[in-house]
Amino acid sequence: MAGAKFVANVEGVTGASATGAATVQLAVMDVSALNAEVERRKRSEERLDLALAASNTGVWVWAFATNALEWDERAQACFGRPHDPNPTSFAVLQAAVYAPDVLPLQRALQAAIKRDQPLDIEFRVQWPDGTVHYLGAHGKVRSMPSASPSALSGWCTT
Repeated sequence: MAGAKFVANVEGVTGASATGAATVQLAVMDVSALNAEVERRKRSEERLDLALAASNTGVWVWAFATNALEWDERAQACFGRPHDPNPTSFAVLQAAVYAPDVLPLQRALQAAIKRDQPLDIEFRVQWPDGTVHYLGAHGKVRSMPSASPSALSGWCTT
């Protein structure tokens, strides 16, 4: 469409013609649709982050193969922990569970993993300062078709 604006990716190479004259070859690709999708996803992520912050909800992923727990700042705050952007061992989370709630949490985790049931549980955690807090955890097992479960991901809130 004449005069229409679009977002383009331009790549070029320099060279020389058979006579030795300098040449430039350019490839121009319309990436307007890709750019629009990137912007749409960015706005969607911003809305999600706003909703999670407003509800004081943290998100987490527990990878079974490595036993690594990736959790955001709000999920770490649910456990009374300062933010650390690095993954940690799932054992760190387990160690924070208030002793009487360990067995019910283990049963809920096993049901989620072995029977593909949603994780939906309330339990108590003991923060490093010794105080006890209630939180809710909700999640779902992720796996590839015809493969064993690979991770449990979800959200928590106090």
